Amino acid sequence: MNSCINFITKFNSRENNFKTRFGSTTYAAVKVYTGEYIITPKADTSVVLETKNKIMLYDLTVKEIPYYQVTNPADGETVYIGSEVI
Repeated sequence: MNSCINFITKFNSRENNFKTRFGSTTYAAVKVYTGEYIITPKADTSVVLETKNKIMLYDLTVKEIPYYQVTNPADGETVYIGSEVI
């Protein structure tokens, strides 16, 4: 016996959820990640991107760790890693 079920669904928001099950596969709509996609690491802080169970629309870019090297009054070099020179 063949059965056919037809339905029409209109999505007009990223927050809509639609779950269905076909055989042994489950399909579910997920929320879209709306946070930052470009981050710069810093020495004194950590960054958590709230991406769990969300789909990302773009590539994530992690910029290089800031690195500055300057001469100092003792005729040497001072290096700043992960922070900005003030």
